[in-house]
Amino acid sequence: MKVLCANDNGNWKWLHEYGNIFKHVKVEGNIVQKEQTISLLNRYFTYFKVKGTESDLEALKQRCVYTHGLDYKYVQATKGYFSEWFLVGINDGFLFPGFFNVYDYIKESAETKKVEKFFTPIAIKSSDVFQIE
Repeated sequence: MKVLCANDNGNWKWLHEYGNIFKHVKVEGNIVQKEQTISLLNRYFTYFKVKGTESDLEALKQRCVYTHGLDYKYVQATKGYFSEWFLVGINDGFLFPGFFNVYDYIKESAETKKVEKFFTPIAIKSSDVFQIE
């Protein structure tokens, strides 16, 4: 998964390998989907669980700030240029701040609707995501 650096306004820049603007920084891990069910409605979001430690994520944040300036302090994972952004975390109990999407779907229906893109300026637990308005 590629790493991008975002600011409070949702502007972003790729995080590149030092000395090579053609090579993106990548992180290993897996996508985790978290769901909440209310009657017939399911709501879900996904985050990218990084193989590493909180210190590793903090180091990526520092690289973003060093490379792109103080405003670009939010580390996000993405598959590519036109893909959605994922919050990054090391487990359900610690997700780095950033932007994420929440989706709704009705049980027994194949249609999924993007509810909204959200932003959290602070680290959160995955269980707190559905409380953000």
